Amino acid sequence: AVPGYTNAANAEQRRAAIDAPDLVGREADVEAVTALLSANAIVSIIGTGGIGKTSLARAVLASPALREQGQGDVHWIEAAPLRDGAQLVSVIAKTMAIDLGGSSCADQDLVSALADTHALVVLDNCEHLLREVAGLVHRASESAPGIRWLATSQAPLRVSGEVVYRLDPLDVPPHGTPLAAAMQRSAVDLLCRRATA
Repeated sequence: AVPGYTNAANAEQRRAAIDAPDLVGREADVEAVTALLSANAIVSIIGTGGIGKTSLARAVLASPALREQGQGDVHWIEAAPLRDGAQLVSVIAKTMAIDLGGSSCADQDLVSALADTHALVVLDNCEHLLREVAGLVHRASESAPGIRWLATSQAPLRVSGEVVYRLDPLDVPPHGTPLAAAMQRSAVDLLCRRATA
């Protein structure tokens, strides 16, 4: 059975369960991705491995501005350990409490079950399943307009309606920058915080 995804308390509990990272130098990125999610059904955060895509997505979910948008329930899907499209469908269904009952057309049944759902689904680290994710998101976007998708990946999904946000590296001071000025740059600030920790 599909639970009531518009339940505000349920949505807040799910958001609270997703750790909000202490980001350095990403305030503008959080604001930009949050704004994109308010106006688009499919948003992908793109960047090289280790640049901070997952942390940015978590920070977006924790932002007060996103809560004000009323995105409904929030579901975090960690795609990195998944091997194929069948596992992807199974994990999404399980996370969203959708019983597919061993269906031979699980992906179609999942899309049908999402038709009247209002929710935000995050697909984290999905670059190795781009074709499968793109196919599912494309089908769902046509029949489940209440679902918003936020993907983190090293490459875009390349589906209709997708808005790509390319995440750049943190700000690094140019060679010869005085120490006081260099300390104001986000990359140096992060380095100092990690060293202190």
